[in-house]
Amino acid sequence: MTRAIRRFGLQMLCALALVVVLPVSAQSEGTLVVGQPTVGNLADPAAVITFDYPLAQDSAVVIEAFGEAPAPAVTILRDGAVVAAEPNTAGSLTIALTAVLNAGTYTVQVSSANATAGLVILIVNSETPITAQPLALGTPISGAVNAESPLAIYSISGLTAPADLYVTQTGGGGVRVLNAETSAISALIGGEFTEARLQIPANGSSYRVEVLYADAAHTYTLCLSAVGAPTCSGESLPPAPVATPVTDSVCMLTPLNAGGVNIRQSASVNAPVIGALPGGTSVAARGISPDGSFFSVTFNGVNGWVAASAVGATGSCGALTVVEPPPISLPPTPLPPPTPSGPCLIRMTGEQLVYSQPVVDPSYIFDEVQPGFELIPVGRLADNSWWQTNYAMAWISTSAFGSTATVSGDCRALPIVSP
Repeated sequence: MTRAIRRFGLQMLCALALVVVLPVSAQSEGTLVVGQPTVGNLADPAAVITFDYPLAQDSAVVIEAFGEAPAPAVTILRDGAVVAAEPNTAGSLTIALTAVLNAGTYTVQVSSANATAGLVILIVNSETPITAQPLALGTPISGAVNAESPLAIYSISGLTAPADLYVTQTGGGGVRVLNAETSAISALIGGEFTEARLQIPANGSSYRVEVLYADAAHTYTLCLSAVGAPTCSGESLPPAPVATPVTDSVCMLTPLNAGGVNIRQSASVNAPVIGALPGGTSVAARGISPDGSFFSVTFNGVNGWVAASAVGATGSCGALTVVEPPPISLPPTPLPPPTPSGPCLIRMTGEQLVYSQPVVDPSYIFDEVQPGFELIPVGRLADNSWWQTNYAMAWISTSAFGSTATVSGDCRALPIVSP
């Protein structure tokens, strides 16, 4: 089927390219439907075409893109956050993006990876449903996820009393628990934890347990057991390594967003980002700012501040010591001198990492762009330490300017944006 669709796409592009007497619309936007090719026009090298993509059920999805002259790059977003992307660094005129997506509404963006305008065709080649298998009390389930089967989904519902979910795994992408009604992430167990235990409440909600594939085959066993009862194997497991005891004398902070929260140098959104607290990780608060809007924390040797609005707080947080935050210290990174005219452009002179968030953290690495690659800036942080680009909205540190990147054109009008 893929070859037939690709042949159809190329024939369609050739036919459209011959129709020179008819005007071509600036952009073609609409709703993607599986098996139905959609034609769009990148009117200029920096254009981005946006499509709506509703998905009725959890599925493994394959999206293909064909370009007449542009090398298409495809990004899938949900609620503004990137969930999958094919940046097409090789510059191919034909690409395929495979992603495992939960049911919901997505935005699919198409841009040019080779700074060339022209026609593109986008098609959802396949949607393979992934069904959830119920987890029953006292019945262990074992399995594996790999490149061919990258996701296993289980459901928990109808609990009349709280239950313990025991997880053992060999590593890999980890295990994620979501509220089935809201799709909010309730818990996240990283692949580095080989054994863990979560308590599932009997609150009338249903939950979805997802076992995720990363870079290697990942074996696992899930076991749902009544609280206080032996595990499914008849033996008690050791205490859960991911659980952090919360006492009345400790205020624990956990990011509300699965992507984590920035740790800043001072108690202000204008302070530089100096680290990050990953999603699903808890840290003890050391103090609180005088206005109560930021908590003082120490994580991975980094002393900084996290926004109170971005974390959930449990324990004894009302007795925290009020700490006076330090003055904001901005890095001495001046704007590059503008040239008299021309568009603002970043051209790579060496290999350089770009990130999905403006923080140097391996979990946020989006791609490594190569010499000769060009990025178009679309915004910058208030302290000018990071610029956001048109490359799937990825961020590049301004510390790279002059070493692995050069800047040309008039960049004075770049708007200030927030991550």
